[in-house]
Amino acid sequence: MLSNILLTVIAVLVIAILLGSIYSLFAAIFFFIFSGGDEERKKKGFNSLRYMIIGLLVTGVLLFLVPYVFTLLYLPGAELFNVSNVLVRMREILSYVFHFGGMWGDYIKDTTVIGGGGIDGGYGEYQL
Repeated sequence: MLSNILLTVIAVLVIAILLGSIYSLFAAIFFFIFSGGDEERKKKGFNSLRYMIIGLLVTGVLLFLVPYVFTLLYLPGAELFNVSNVLVRMREILSYVFHFGGMWGDYIKDTTVIGGGGIDGGYGEYQL
């Protein structure tokens, strides 16, 4: 129960950071295109790119370092906090919010490693 809540919190944080990074990218493009040679707008564009890169780095740390830390702390269910399970939970959240998870679901089913566990750690339909 607690592990599912933590997995959902991590997935929501990753979604929020990625959305912020996408916003920063578009803001940077806007500032560069409409700067008209104004150094202040160019500076805002560079700052937006900087925020986007920081957001992507934070996402990487969140996806790869947090599961490692949970394993080091011997938290129960720490094996559930891998990148694959976070991405599956992100898909579930986005599917619930935007109702377009079907196209992602087909892709994830096609690319799932045989013997790989889902969120529940089981084999699902790929039993050996």
